[in-house]
Amino acid sequence: MNKFRMDPVAGTEVQWSDVQRDPKSVAAKADDAPVRVRRRDGVPLVLMREDRAVAAEQGAVTAARALRMALKALSPSGVAAALRDEFPWLDVLPSSELAQFTIDFTRATEACAELGEWGLFTRTVSEWKATAAIHADPELHRNLTGAVVGDFGRVPGPDEC
Repeated sequence: MNKFRMDPVAGTEVQWSDVQRDPKSVAAKADDAPVRVRRRDGVPLVLMREDRAVAAEQGAVTAARALRMALKALSPSGVAAALRDEFPWLDVLPSSELAQFTIDFTRATEACAELGEWGLFTRTVSEWKATAAIHADPELHRNLTGAVVGDFGRVPGPDEC
């Protein structure tokens, strides 16, 4: 289960053909709650009222700003303690990297809220989780951080891959 996937649709789902066949009925459903529109040849769409979408966007920006201010008031160890329940792998990061994670996490949260695009946030958390996984495996950490010894041969060009 992907814990970053937020499901804005609690159960209202229609097919694309329903939108084409009876748009007023689908719009009435969207007045009550967001509607997931399934498509045969694409990612589902979510149909929702504009006022709710605007409120969600404004709420995300406000929450990100409040989070940034709250995190600034805490020490790096306080920030880490606050985030450990959601990200237990933080325990594996060295303190210097833990401090950088909190900076990156806060900045990505605010930037994504401002832009309304959350891909950067997801990528930031995913990359830090991968970093923690490297620290959790001593042999992998040693292999990735140690000196490169020997010649591994010719590196193929981009068009050869």
